[in-house]
Amino acid sequence: MPRLRVISIAALPVMSLLSSTTLAQIDPPQFYGRINANIQQDRYDDESNTSLVTNNSRIGVRGGESIGEGYEAVYQLEYKVSPEDESTFSQRNSFIGVRSDWGMVSAGYFDTPFKRAQGDVDVFNDLVGDITQALTVHERRESNSIMYTSPDSWGPLTSHVAYIAHDDRSRSDGVSAMLAYENNNLYTAIAVNSNVQQDDEEAVRAVAVYTLGRWQFGALAETSDRVQTGSNSGWLLSTTYRLDENWTLKAQGGQSDIRFQDGESYDIGADYRINSRFTLFGFLTQNRGEAIGIRRYGGLGATLNF
Repeated sequence: MPRLRVISIAALPVMSLLSSTTLAQIDPPQFYGRINANIQQDRYDDESNTSLVTNNSRIGVRGGESIGEGYEAVYQLEYKVSPEDESTFSQRNSFIGVRSDWGMVSAGYFDTPFKRAQGDVDVFNDLVGDITQALTVHERRESNSIMYTSPDSWGPLTSHVAYIAHDDRSRSDGVSAMLAYENNNLYTAIAVNSNVQQDDEEAVRAVAVYTLGRWQFGALAETSDRVQTGSNSGWLLSTTYRLDENWTLKAQGGQSDIRFQDGESYDIGADYRINSRFTLFGFLTQNRGEAIGIRRYGGLGATLNF
């Protein structure tokens, strides 16, 4: 997923009440967001529908405060918004934590390490061609989570390990973990889930993304083992080609039995980058599965980061 540009609020009226010493220890809150919307036509069983869709648009605030001895208290509050209707806010990645040279420990509601492992392999992320639509059930955000994140001193290696305490006392608590290597043009990751979505479920994911000149190539393989349904697997291949500073062509396709029996998803699209914050895009998608039949989509839209 593309990194969001952050606007720092250098001063707030309430800060005038704080001493200069206190101000020196507090990072100003950073407000950020993304509006992603498109006009979309859906076709299913010879019927069509046209609608305005906002694709996980969000707003948030994050920051931190030095608490001495090399430690920093950090926080983030992020919410999904739906500018096209009167839907209320819904929570996204939100947490409080402590960070130091040994890494960070955070607690809250956020993406599992298994989900984070995908990196940039899903080039239609947040759109109807997202891998969640037909290929996997493991792109999850879990509450009651405590996560360790490795420090920058690990260099090209990054690790996340999360313990998930389920509200249902009849369930076993879950564990999600990932280890990624990123250096120059290569990103690789391996991730595992245990009892995250349901008891007696194990999942493994492997991801690789490689950039070669103007090309990016990505691959994802995933297995899911459940007592009720046995072992299922899926895969995804993706590619992008940067024509120039503005135009990028992209395509991806995959098959999986994890979300639906005989699940398939195929996408082609193009992005036109106006500047670092604003991009126009278009896409064609076909999703298929035993439970949903064949569904086709086409859309034109825009993304604004702030």
